[in-house]
Amino acid sequence: MGTSTGIIKIFSLKGYEQEIYDAHDHEICLVGFVPNKGLLVSIDVTNVLKLWDMEEGLDDCEVQICVPHPDPDNCKVSCLYIPAFLTNIQENHRHIFIGMESGSIYVFDTEAKTFADYVIDFKELGLPEQMPSDEDRVNDIKSHVTKMHRLLICYARTAIVVFSMNKNRRIQTLMIRDK
Repeated sequence: MGTSTGIIKIFSLKGYEQEIYDAHDHEICLVGFVPNKGLLVSIDVTNVLKLWDMEEGLDDCEVQICVPHPDPDNCKVSCLYIPAFLTNIQENHRHIFIGMESGSIYVFDTEAKTFADYVIDFKELGLPEQMPSDEDRVNDIKSHVTKMHRLLICYARTAIVVFSMNKNRRIQTLMIRDK
């Protein structure tokens, strides 16, 4: 759990377990565990991502990097998706997805410990022109259990999109209409 004072609190099933004081300088908005890697990811309101190695101890973060959005002051992280199901393909365990208020989705590689060049841009999805704006907040991201290159992306006001990372395009769209 991330706090408004920049502290991370980790709880076990038995109750309180551990705190990371001064984890961030600002309020922490998202925290998640990377399965099978022993990693903890935290993101604060200034779009700073920190990667913590749980096996090495939580005194210092392993990586501190800002989400590479071109306008970080006017666009914040809106969701974090870490695929949590197990597959026998190790490549499937190395990426996490970070959705932005602008509709962009950034891919962080936990092995290279950097952001991939690959970005899913809302403006380039080719949605119909009657959409209300050229950007929309990413509410949630999920991936297909057996076809992990397929992402289900839920936008706040416009659409739910099935996006193929292999084809680098949307393959199915459900439009959301305001009344």
